[in-house]
Amino acid sequence: MAPEENPGTELLLQSFERRFLAGPHCAPSPGRA
Repeated sequence: MAPEENPGTELLLQSFERRFLAGPHCAPSPGRA
C-alpha cells in the first residue's frame, strides 16, 4: 500500500498531522512521552 497508489492515505495523514500540530498539545503523545 504505497502512498503513490493510495493518495487518500497521504491526505488523511496530512490532515491528522495538521490537526495534531494545530490542536492543543495537552494530550499525551507517545512520541514525546
